[in-house]
Amino acid sequence: MNYKLLVLLFLFVPVFVKGQYIIEGQIVDTTNYPIAIANVLLLRDLDTLTSIGGTVSDFEGRFRLNVTDSLEDYLLRASCIGFKSVSTKIGSKEIHTPIRIVLMPQNETLDQVEINAKSIEIYADKKVYFSSSFDRRTSVNGLDLLSLIPDIQVDNLMAKVSTPDGGSIKILINGISANETDLLSLKPGDIASIEHYELPPARYAMYSVSGVLNVITKKQIIGGSGVLNLQNALTTGFGNDIVGIKLNRVKSQFSFNYKLSYRKYSNRRLDESLSFWFDSTEYIKRKTGLASPWNNSVNEFSLQYLHFNQNSYSLSIKANVNQYSYSKNTIQHVLNLKPLQSENIGKNALQNYYFKPTLDIYYLLDIDDKQSLSINLVGTNYNFLTDNLYFESSVLNDDTLIYETSNAKGNKYSLIGESIYTIDLDKTKISAGLWHTSAISHQILSEYNESSISSVLRETYFFAEIVGRIKKLSYSSGLGVSFNSFNSKELGSTYNFISLKPSIKVKYRISDNLDMKFNYNISTINPTLSQLSPNIVYQDSLLVYSGNPGLSPFLSHYTSLSISLTKGRFYTTSTLSFSYAKNKILPYFEETSNYILQTNINYNASLSTELFIYAQYFPIKSKWLKVSFFTQFYQTSNEFNDNRWKYNGNISTVSLKATLKSWVLNFYYQNNSYRLQGQILKSIPSVTYLEVFWKHKNLTLGTGIRYPFYNSWTQNYQTYSSKIVDKNYSERIFDNANMIYINIVYNFNFGKKYQRSSASSKNEDEDSGILSTD
Repeated sequence: MNYKLLVLLFLFVPVFVKGQYIIEGQIVDTTNYPIAIANVLLLRDLDTLTSIGGTVSDFEGRFRLNVTDSLEDYLLRASCIGFKSVSTKIGSKEIHTPIRIVLMPQNETLDQVEINAKSIEIYADKKVYFSSSFDRRTSVNGLDLLSLIPDIQVDNLMAKVSTPDGGSIKILINGISANETDLLSLKPGDIASIEHYELPPARYAMYSVSGVLNVITKKQIIGGSGVLNLQNALTTGFGNDIVGIKLNRVKSQFSFNYKLSYRKYSNRRLDESLSFWFDSTEYIKRKTGLASPWNNSVNEFSLQYLHFNQNSYSLSIKANVNQYSYSKNTIQHVLNLKPLQSENIGKNALQNYYFKPTLDIYYLLDIDDKQSLSINLVGTNYNFLTDNLYFESSVLNDDTLIYETSNAKGNKYSLIGESIYTIDLDKTKISAGLWHTSAISHQILSEYNESSISSVLRETYFFAEIVGRIKKLSYSSGLGVSFNSFNSKELGSTYNFISLKPSIKVKYRISDNLDMKFNYNISTINPTLSQLSPNIVYQDSLLVYSGNPGLSPFLSHYTSLSISLTKGRFYTTSTLSFSYAKNKILPYFEETSNYILQTNINYNASLSTELFIYAQYFPIKSKWLKVSFFTQFYQTSNEFNDNRWKYNGNISTVSLKATLKSWVLNFYYQNNSYRLQGQILKSIPSVTYLEVFWKHKNLTLGTGIRYPFYNSWTQNYQTYSSKIVDKNYSERIFDNANMIYINIVYNFNFGKKYQRSSASSKNEDEDSGILSTD
């Protein structure tokens, strides 16, 4: 049937009846967005078998019917494919009064979902957040809108989304894998809802993520939209600039995005203290950093075609091209104390470059209103090049005393395939799928002699998961089987690894405002081709960094218990977690015949215990002020051979967001802290920023200062429990201190017809296959 013709017919063709009484209204979904082409049927209340009129909703979800007698009672029935039918009794008082009808998606049953008055739907496996007009008005872009979710930390300038404790988040847009850049190009008003999986579903077991966010957008039927988002520092070389456009035509959408991200610093300094024994000789060096340049740039292009056939199928074809260039020079005054005293000027130059085209094809088939099947294929090609140079020259006569070089080049091809079947039953949802990846890497390494290395990495993962609710108890249980293999003839390295990945997630609603959650899962962590790559990067003439072809996968056991409380304008959650792994891959120092080597090895055991508390409070009833606080206490212990060592630490943050009409103020502070990674104790630098935004319709103007009153951005590093080498360094970037920046965002739309988008999934290879220290 030609729905466009029906819409025109019922909207513009006059209907001649005896009376002049009108029944009109609007049909929307649970997110309050219009449902187009919904069937509206008018029945007599006492005779529901007899239809006395009908129409379909227009693209704004609106409908209009004429009736003959205002004193008669009627029954109005609304229905649409993919939604549950709704019947509403219409009396004489409702005639001439606009009626609002809300349709619930067909696959949402009362046993699986709770709807409360706080614009949140609570499912067995996720929470769905609906933004208010206040949230949309006070958010700069789609990324900023995520801050409405408790337990999610958003940094607009650095384009980063994480949990308060720094855990990574898997980002999806309409189910398709995305990143922070994609969210920066979204207008807050174009987002229909945000799905938050606090505990990642089984299909994401191959990713080391702390949560999953799926942003559901409104689908434009005609017209399009565009965005210009400029973030640039006024005091140093720092920028994130985005331009994007989307064109829509009924069931199809074309989109293009481009992002330029760059850093250009001239005053980076690296101070080092280094001592070790090598070949029965003691070496002691003190290096004082001199002003050195540090540059990188990332160009990202994406072109996507989407085709939707509502309640039938969806097709997505997306091409990405990423180009990355990195240059870091470290110039130092070198004071050699042992074995011989001398003063030198040292330089360590590192350059990395890669070019990565990606093609992603995704297909979703809605078998019926309860079953779906998705297929995803992603092909990626990395072309990479890395050059490293280390030399020292005498201060006295400029003679070159040490000169070491290494470089690597090559390419990596990977193919990722995934298929997922999902069925919604009355009280449960079951999904099962297959995920497979194959990666082939070819490298040419040059140090003293040129060598060629080829390697193949494969993983196949089968999984099944059931999600449901029994009264106040929500549960999710999954089981996966993973087959992993690696082979390289040139390196003489191979492994085959089979593992089970069970998971259980339970959430009990003690009361309307008190929840308790338990989570246990086992995940397989595979070494990447980058970690397996044997190319060398010089840190000093006798200290190098290299991958380890002898690495093998390991199993990580994760257990957590959380309790969450919501009381009025106050929200808090506390989590106690344990992560244990045998053969965990961590940094380690060892002596070889040519140098001291920093690499990764499989440790005997590693245990991490964490307790974190997060609180959010709106002190003013109108919620124009939000205050958030987070603190985490952690202990990490490692074991290798007969050696055991541990470290206790704490990280805390406080943030504030104030809104007054068209003005938004953000403040954030994070203390300096340290994390233990094998035999390396590395700092998490302190962060402070203050920013102010002014919004007027589609235009946002903002300014801010990052690291105010800081002397420099500083990161410290030291060896920990190593008998081979004692190394301390402090990296300082003075360009970042007191960095003032501006942010200009302009969004525009042409065409205003929306429907809600359907969901899907996507993968992408993020490992280049070549070892790098950037």
